[in-house]
Amino acid sequence: MHDTIINDLRVALVSGGDQAQWDRFAAGGKVEVLPRATVHVLIKLPTYACYYPRLRVDGGAGACVRCTYAEAPSNKGDREHAGGKPINGLTDILLADGGNARILSPLWWRCGV
Repeated sequence: MHDTIINDLRVALVSGGDQAQWDRFAAGGKVEVLPRATVHVLIKLPTYACYYPRLRVDGGAGACVRCTYAEAPSNKGDREHAGGKPINGLTDILLADGGNARILSPLWWRCGV
């Protein structure tokens, strides 16, 4: 397996946050989530992939990042329009310790789109 950055991420849905900020995040930029905020973001990959997801965080001591990986929403339908549909899949809970330039990553690879 080789180390490749997946480009062309697309933010399909944001709840509790700023859509434009998350669009910049998908393009390689930074995003700031306020303390005690809950934000739900649906990020779509350009194609099905098996990968080791990595997320760089700065600060945020005690912050919890929950990532769920799935090929499609759990109910049948158009996977391009997943907004409001439940997603079932492997879920990682990543915890920030407050340090700078921390890389959060699960211990095993994930699959999905």
